[in-house]
Amino acid sequence: MSRAVRFGSSFVSPSGRRIATAMLVGGCTGFALASAAAAEPPQQVATPASGAPASGPPARRSASVEVLLQRGAKARDAGRWAEAVEAFGAAWKQVPSPERRSEIAGELGVCEVVLGRYRDAAEHLHVALEGSGELTPVERRRFELAQVRAEREVATVAISSSPITAEVFVDGRSLGAPRPTYLVFLDPGRHALRASLPGHRDALATVTARAGATLDLGLALRPLPPEATATPSLPRVGATCPPEQEATGATAAVARIVGYSAAGVSLALGAGLAFGAASLQGTLVERSSALGLHGCSGREPSEACKALSQLAEARDRLAGGAMIGFVAAGTLGAAALASTWWTPWGGRASRQAVQVLPAVSPTQAGAAAMGRW
Repeated sequence: MSRAVRFGSSFVSPSGRRIATAMLVGGCTGFALASAAAAEPPQQVATPASGAPASGPPARRSASVEVLLQRGAKARDAGRWAEAVEAFGAAWKQVPSPERRSEIAGELGVCEVVLGRYRDAAEHLHVALEGSGELTPVERRRFELAQVRAEREVATVAISSSPITAEVFVDGRSLGAPRPTYLVFLDPGRHALRASLPGHRDALATVTARAGATLDLGLALRPLPPEATATPSLPRVGATCPPEQEATGATAAVARIVGYSAAGVSLALGAGLAFGAASLQGTLVERSSALGLHGCSGREPSEACKALSQLAEARDRLAGGAMIGFVAAGTLGAAALASTWWTPWGGRASRQAVQVLPAVSPTQAGAAAMGRW
């Protein structure tokens, strides 16, 4: 790998010597400009820590970027990698023009590979190779070799969320504006993922990253249940309770048959929705495989990525409906079955109160019966 990122002057052809001479003359000119700028009174320029565009006239920012690039190139050629990273990193924070972003990100990533900062290097090299800036064939080859070396030491993770408008966090760090797929690079070890969206429960996941691994993760958020806003009415003072009515065995039997029938219908509906969700999941996996890992990692999602997101939302809706159908079937069936304990076939209902409540958890669903017999 040392040959892939080496920047020396060995094995230079005659045309390379002429290019090097031109670069030397340009460097001397840049040094003279930097010396003239240093003679002026120093001026404070506030640079946000988050990498937001620096304030100041565009011409001054452009001159500052060029000076930083010359400083970084000199440090790189001399093997002072930490100093080169500092200079290229400062140029990157100056928010250069789109034409220079790919070049600066690539040079910064190459130097970070030499220093063993593989995660940062992978991110910057990905920006350099996927950006809109033009690169020479030599630059692109250098950046590609450095990217291969960096991705060998980190895990490449594609993260998607449903709904796609959720904000995604990795180890508490936001990944920015919502998009169909996030492509991130993680150091080996355990990492916490979270997707958040107002009106939904946060989706949480833990991933163990391994060097050189490629992962594809999905975070599905569930809507919060609507809050009960109705206030129960209180009885009027002096009002009397209606007389307790006893249900005959025939009435209880009819209610029990209705309960079993409704449970069967709910079960059939849930099974149908579950089958539809499984069918959409198969289609989703096939289309995702056709697009590949980096198919939806750009800034602007393609039509295929939008269709993929809509398909995922449809799958989630069917799966949610299936879960509701199964819970309803279990609740109705349990209530009908439990009624035989306090109202046998042909008998009279007990006067003791009995309650059947649904019991649902993230992984299970059922019913709970409470009362006295």
